[in-house]
Amino acid sequence: MRSYCQKGREIMSDESAYEEELRKDYPITREIPATYVNNFFVTGSPVIIRIVFGESADEPVGTKYRVAVAMPLDDARELVRVVSEMIAEIDQDKAPEKEQK
Repeated sequence: MRSYCQKGREIMSDESAYEEELRKDYPITREIPATYVNNFFVTGSPVIIRIVFGESADEPVGTKYRVAVAMPLDDARELVRVVSEMIAEIDQDKAPEKEQK
């Protein structure tokens, strides 16, 4: 499992300190229940990005929105970068599997 730790905008140049933060925070983050989502709604202002996550289902239920998060633009940019890199790594790991088929 890949993990990334961001402590505000603090940049950890010491790799061992960063690894220690991951070791310390990872178990804590696993205690928070995860909600399955397959739908999101994004709005923005000059200073905040708000993302509402939901689960789409067949009618008559439609989308049931479950949780919303709001973050400063700089944090949203960092989130985009981290998620993009993580997806690229996962896709790269899956590439040999596709070639074998």
